[in-house]
Amino acid sequence: MSWDDFNGNLAIHYGQEPMMFAPEENWQSVAQNMSQMHVFAAYPVPSPKDFESWQDWAREFTLIINGPSI
Repeated sequence: MSWDDFNGNLAIHYGQEPMMFAPEENWQSVAQNMSQMHVFAAYPVPSPKDFESWQDWAREFTLIINGPSI
């Protein structure tokens, strides 16, 4: 999955709150914004500063939000 697909899907599925769309080089801004969104307040959304790539952050984010896949 590309960054544009991931970021776009977030806007589609969680668009009830302001969701920024940014180019891949600004992925940490999007991730930081998401960690502050009301819809994710009950989850320990990881800080993007702890990850070197958006893919690693997205994997952890998805696991936290959706739980492990079987």
